[in-house]
Amino acid sequence: MVKQIAFLLIFIFSQQFALKAQTEEVISNCTMMVISSGPTFNGDLKKFIQKNVRYPATAIRDSIEGRVVVQFAIDTLGQTHEHHVIKSIREDLDKEALRVARLIKFDVPARQRAKAVRVNYYVIPVDFQLGQDDINTKARIKKQRGKNISL
Repeated sequence: MVKQIAFLLIFIFSQQFALKAQTEEVISNCTMMVISSGPTFNGDLKKFIQKNVRYPATAIRDSIEGRVVVQFAIDTLGQTHEHHVIKSIREDLDKEALRVARLIKFDVPARQRAKAVRVNYYVIPVDFQLGQDDINTKARIKKQRGKNISL
């Protein structure tokens, strides 16, 4: 009976070590990395985006609303690179969303084991909604186009 229990314990431990080795091999071949802490933006990123978005006059004229989703990479210094649209509305709104995304700089980069690491896939939504800030939108368009546009 003692031999059977000893054999069973040895078998269980050997299986755990084999499973751990297989898991480590799968993780090392995987392109996804779990980070200890994500990149940190000083302030509210959503407010930063809203403050910097300039609603294109053509989109206002055509009453176009929606959400553009932009993906980019963040390097070990917190700079953003490789911006591209992964959910589009139309060209003028996409270009504006990319412009705003390029303004973003993270104050603290992502970290893994206390070391700064690159984040290859960071995704942000950029919302375009008429009527959110009509007065500022009209003023921006007036400044850009030099004429009044009524909404």
